[in-house]
Amino acid sequence: EGEPGCFKDRAILDYDPQELVGKPNLPLIHEDDQARYQEKIEKLISTHRGWNGLVLRWRHRNGNYRFLESNAVPILNHDGNLVGFRGVDRDITDRVHAEEQLSDMEAQLAHVARLSAIGEMTAGVTHEVMQPLYAISNFATAMSRTLKDNATPALESLHMATNCIYEKLDLPSRFGGAQLPDIKLVDLTLEKPGAQRWLAQPLINGIEERLTRGEQSLLFLNRRGYAPLTLCRNCGHRFKCPSCSAWLVEHRLSARLACHHCGFETQVPNACPDCGEPDCLVACGPGVERIADEVADLFPEARVAIATSDTLNSPEKAAEFLEMVQNKAIDVIVGTQLVTKGFHFPELTLVGVVDADLGLEGGDLRAAERTYQQVAQVAGRAGRGSKPGEVLIQTRHTDAPVIAALANGDRDAFYAAETEARRDAGAPPFGRWASIILSSEDEREARGAAARLGDTRPHADDLYILGPAPAPMAMLRGRYRYRFLINARRSANLQETIRAWLDAHDFPPGVRVGVDIDPYSFV
Repeated sequence: EGEPGCFKDRAILDYDPQELVGKPNLPLIHEDDQARYQEKIEKLISTHRGWNGLVLRWRHRNGNYRFLESNAVPILNHDGNLVGFRGVDRDITDRVHAEEQLSDMEAQLAHVARLSAIGEMTAGVTHEVMQPLYAISNFATAMSRTLKDNATPALESLHMATNCIYEKLDLPSRFGGAQLPDIKLVDLTLEKPGAQRWLAQPLINGIEERLTRGEQSLLFLNRRGYAPLTLCRNCGHRFKCPSCSAWLVEHRLSARLACHHCGFETQVPNACPDCGEPDCLVACGPGVERIADEVADLFPEARVAIATSDTLNSPEKAAEFLEMVQNKAIDVIVGTQLVTKGFHFPELTLVGVVDADLGLEGGDLRAAERTYQQVAQVAGRAGRGSKPGEVLIQTRHTDAPVIAALANGDRDAFYAAETEARRDAGAPPFGRWASIILSSEDEREARGAAARLGDTRPHADDLYILGPAPAPMAMLRGRYRYRFLINARRSANLQETIRAWLDAHDFPPGVRVGVDIDPYSFV
């Protein structure tokens, strides 16, 4: 309705907020605002019969925090009352002015406790894929004594522990006397897989040994589908998403080509749509479905299961999968990051990382840290019972610091090196990054708005602004995207600088402006 702190109707999503009742990771609203927001939500719902979800854009300055900009979906509890939002931006500013905000913090903590009963909220395992949880974890930690349990904490958390903001407690050994697995590297420049194969001989031998002993194996590749690219061998045509700067991923289990960014899907054609040549399409690169096919071809007697969000897309299917693994009805699991954390399979003694270099691609600030976290977590699935575990990591870059740290089991050395690299770059936690993305369905409109914003960029000794330039994902969901990256020292008032910069512009109706402070995604 255009009032400060109230909601504006923005768009329609593809799910009903009632379906999110009881789900974890719920960002919070202030208790004092709950009744007013509830009234607004009910009014908006009543005017949108048949909606599948309401996207909200809001700015909030109540108490000791506020959001610059968020797109959020309301979360309702079992009584139909508003308890929080899903999908809000991660940054919370002005987090703590402790003494003067104490009463507000206590009210927020009480609200956290009630949300815990509804959503089983925890501050543990706060990795980047769970951005709303990350913000709430930091916020709750700032206000209370909160236990954050994690085998691979974020570098920012370790920095807080080093500076005595957090108290660090170490668990020196595994529960029940289980030993850490033996980790070995498989150099793919020496142990080359066969043609159109992705598993090197040492990993094949390891799977064969487990099958002989009646034990289980897990192969990890963080790439859904069968192949990340499909092309025509006759004319070279590549299948690309019409709405995103991304290739279509082939999913053979469902016989479709899909975009993993916008959800576009189409059937796999019998002939090339460009040259008309039949039976000429080639799958390039591996996904988990292709690895599963390779295992089934190598070991026809093995019982293979694929564990991804495509195959375990309901609580019933997930429960069935867990029961089959626990009953030893599955010999080899092929999975994505879905299986890297939280599972305890006592008979699983081998973990194979199919491509440890995959996460190091691109210009992501946290690429090395993410790779270490994912591989270390999936390695932790091996040997959790009485039987010893083994981890085989396939890589072409054995000398990369993150790969060497994984092989040596030296987490502290990796974090120390990563900390110094961040310090030299002025990156979090020693500096601040911010991303501003302008997008429009009209490429000229987006480019023009970005250029005009760039002409008025603020100049300060503690700010360095890059851009505008096309974002790494230059087109997403039909919108052209231009990005600014801001590197700021801790002395800079980053949020106020960005707010003043943006408020001085009247952007065209078709242009959206997104702000992310200390972004976890650089696409």
